[in-house]
Amino acid sequence: MVIKNGRNITKDCRFMLYDSIPLGFADKQLLGNVFFKYDHYNLTRQGKKTMNYVMAFLKAHPQIRLYVTSHTDSRGTSEYNIKLSEKRLDVCLKYLYKKGVNSNKIVGESYGEDQIFNHCKDGVDCSPEEHLINRRTQFSVLIK
Repeated sequence: MVIKNGRNITKDCRFMLYDSIPLGFADKQLLGNVFFKYDHYNLTRQGKKTMNYVMAFLKAHPQIRLYVTSHTDSRGTSEYNIKLSEKRLDVCLKYLYKKGVNSNKIVGESYGEDQIFNHCKDGVDCSPEEHLINRRTQFSVLIK
């Protein structure tokens, strides 16, 4: 758990699902995050729960498209982290496809360690919980 300014950051950013996302004020609206163990790309139990929430949202809003991005923490080489984020993206996309989501409803990109969420860049000492926030696949509603 990461506490920042009195807030549980890990819990706050784990998943946000709204009955009605206000579409139209931005090009993307965050739907949720799947977090990964260090140096792994398999879905955790919590990750599968989040994926199922994403599926429920897609069923309730069939007109939307998803923007899926996968990330790593800064540990390891940049080249390795790109490959790891590609594997994380792939496992999430395969999960959605297996559940019946059409591939033309999803745009996916992997970033490795290029989009660190917090201050934990190369050479910065961080706790395991702080690194966890960066090991994520994000699901956003893609707005025209």
